[in-house]
Amino acid sequence: MRFRIGGILAFAILAPAVASSCATSGVSGVYMANDSGGLQHRNVFYSDSADIYCIAKFSAGNPDSTLDFTIVQTGVYPWCGNTSALDTTPSHLHPIFAVGEQVPGVGVETVVAQEILPEGVKIEFNCNGYCTQNSAGGKSLCDGPPEFAGSCDPDYSALGPNTCGPGATCCLTDVPGNMQMGSSAQQLPYPVGTYTCVVQLDGVQVGTSEFTIIYPETLCPVPPPITGVPCYQWFPEGSTCPSDIPGQCCKCEQDGAWECYPNPNPTRACSNGPA
Repeated sequence: MRFRIGGILAFAILAPAVASSCATSGVSGVYMANDSGGLQHRNVFYSDSADIYCIAKFSAGNPDSTLDFTIVQTGVYPWCGNTSALDTTPSHLHPIFAVGEQVPGVGVETVVAQEILPEGVKIEFNCNGYCTQNSAGGKSLCDGPPEFAGSCDPDYSALGPNTCGPGATCCLTDVPGNMQMGSSAQQLPYPVGTYTCVVQLDGVQVGTSEFTIIYPETLCPVPPPITGVPCYQWFPEGSTCPSDIPGQCCKCEQDGAWECYPNPNPTRACSNGPA
């Protein structure tokens, strides 16, 4: 009988310690990558990147532990003029560019990937038609604050800038059943600038990772540009690139779209980069 009581007491003493150990959660590292598996580490991305992820290496015995990701924009590179001059004016920034929350569950050194979308904070919206990048409608985007209109295909009407989420216009149609719900534009550029991913575990900051988004090194799109295709925030204003038509060049104009024209000097190739 004495042995049995001793065994019960020993179990009572050990049980809280085991429970405490199982409830422990932690993050061993925070870094950036361009894949959800966290294998392709990066801290420099491009405006035309396919994907950007903030990665947390997470271990937990508590199934309810919560990871919060906050993407803070700390600087922006201008589209016009000197595109390498970092602008840190607070009123020009999105202090909270994007957020995300995940409950990974129990695991050891689990890769938790938070995707960062080009439009930042996800907003739910309805668009009876399709979404496209905001357009300047022929106006200059370099004279004062950008003024956007909307540019849609024939038989569609633009509801105005940001009606499909930040940076995107809803092109409205009266055709029944043609509906996009909660979706962003088909493709948007990542805003060039400097950022920090801040990770919190159950409300306590456990790690950060700084990263930069810049314009592509070639300053020209892989598919040759076409007149009217947006270049705003994809490539710097003034970029000149070969057209898809032989003997033509295309320039990224101040209204944020490519304009193609005959090469004024056929003996020389179109320059790659700002004019």
